[in-house]
Amino acid sequence: MSILEKFGLWMSAVVIVLMLFLITFSQNGLLDYHRLRKKYTSLTDQIFDVEKDNKKIEEEIKRLQNDAEYIRHLAKHEHEMAEQEELIFKTVSPAPAKAADKKTTDHTQESQTP
Repeated sequence: MSILEKFGLWMSAVVIVLMLFLITFSQNGLLDYHRLRKKYTSLTDQIFDVEKDNKKIEEEIKRLQNDAEYIRHLAKHEHEMAEQEELIFKTVSPAPAKAADKKTTDHTQESQTP
């Protein structure tokens, strides 16, 4: 193999390595492609979620426009409204005694016993 052939072989190898480096690390290279692909996947997932939420909201709007029983249910259970001539009874449970109050109560009882 002559010197010229060896030089040509080495230059070809350098050019191939340089091309691979540029393909991988350039602005539009493989690394950028993978980053953009992940971003695309993330955005398509977000679009799917938003479309699903939009569909639920559209169904809710249709129910509010057409279903009087559903409106009554929301008014009664979510907004605590009563129908005409309907009574609502609310019970209030007593607040639990605090641990510090209980200790002082026990201590005063012990000191009062002879």
